[in-house]
Amino acid sequence: MEEEETAKKAKTTEEQAIAASSTGTAQGGLSHDFLAMLDPESLKHPKLPSVDDMSKVLLEVRKNALRAEYGV
Repeated sequence: MEEEETAKKAKTTEEQAIAASSTGTAQGGLSHDFLAMLDPESLKHPKLPSVDDMSKVLLEVRKNALRAEYGV
């Protein structure tokens, strides 16, 4: 009885591995085709602004809001 359960588990595990590998291959090939269309520069991480850069931008936004409010 234990041998049957072990055989069933092994068969199920093998079937799941085959299904996963066939699905992964199709998806992997498809994603590779899409990535081939993009240049390496567009795949890089975006450059995040530093704290100083962001504070300058926010200061300009506040200045523009005050100018618009007071009509300057």
